[in-house]
Amino acid sequence: LALHLKDGRFEADLSQMALYQGKGQGKFTADGSGAVPAIAMNFDLSGVAIQPLARDAADFDKLSGTGTVVIDVAGRGKSQREVVGSLGGKGSLNLANGRIVGVNLIAFMKNAASALTNAIGGSNATDFGSLTGTYTITNGILKNNDLKLSSPEIAMTGAGTVDLPSRQVNYRVTPNVAGLIAVPVDITGPWDNLSYRPDLAGIAQGPAQDP
Repeated sequence: LALHLKDGRFEADLSQMALYQGKGQGKFTADGSGAVPAIAMNFDLSGVAIQPLARDAADFDKLSGTGTVVIDVAGRGKSQREVVGSLGGKGSLNLANGRIVGVNLIAFMKNAASALTNAIGGSNATDFGSLTGTYTITNGILKNNDLKLSSPEIAMTGAGTVDLPSRQVNYRVTPNVAGLIAVPVDITGPWDNLSYRPDLAGIAQGPAQDP
């Protein structure tokens, strides 16, 4: 750990960390020298358990798995909300052997008719072998368009946005298996109370194709 403070600018260089069952390195900067305070974070973590990390960082505990997390963001403001609303940057996620808790996306995609009543709830989950994606953040809006999730039953892709200041999600996942009728699933709402709806109109677009 190396710390530097001068003229209202604080830098913490975390060159060697062990956290959330993994390890990594990072740098945090808080600059109070100007009229509007600014922060910047750059972290590269590997082998971390994503569920406790996401729970502590964003009060979100519906995703589990172990892997690599890269975060490079910066923002400014006189309050936490202003800082979050100004955030910009990028990052990536690469997880293995995890699950999405609270919804069985595979049930939605396999049988949209019964999914409305049978695929949502605390006991349901979507297990995956791998989940990868990159993202950008502009003015507090996180955007992703290359999510890939693989499972023994169905592979799927995803794209959408997350409004960080309001904690609102607007996302869509689509099955990606040749010969399967493609039933996209729209994921919307506050991230602590998400809604999952199969887009039945999307069936008319025909079977999904191999990537």
